[in-house]
This record gives sequence, C-alpha cells and structure tokens, in this order.
Amino acid sequence: MLEQNLKQRSLGDLLILFAASERNLALSKLYKQGAAVIQQNKNQLEKVEKAIVEKRGNAFQEKNKLPHV
Repeated sequence: MLEQNLKQRSLGDLLILFAASERNLALSKLYKQGAAVIQQNKNQLEKVEKAIVEKRGNAFQEKNKLPHV
C-alpha cells in the first residue's frame, strides 16, 4: 500500500489496517511463511504506524517510548 494512500485515510481506517497488519505479521511468523513474506508484513506494519503517528501527531510515538535511565 502506498504511503500517500495511507495519508488520505481516516484515523479509524488506519487503526483497522494496523490491527490487520499486526495479525498478518503474527500469522506469517506462526506459519513460518519465509523471510520475504515476514519482512513484507513488517514493512506494511511500519508504514501504517507511521501514517497513524502523522495523523495523531507525536502523542502515539511518545506514549511508546521508554523513559531514559
């Protein structure tokens, strides 16, 4: 999916895509579908996450950061 296409989607749609991408990645690992498929699913998940961060601003990204020790 193109990043430009993701930027045009609503936040609700992006969250649905994020859940589906997480599920696809988990299933590809579970069924050992190969490195190429797993990497493709990782890339898709990262693209969707990036689009969500851009829609929400930095709130999502800051929430997931670990505090510095």
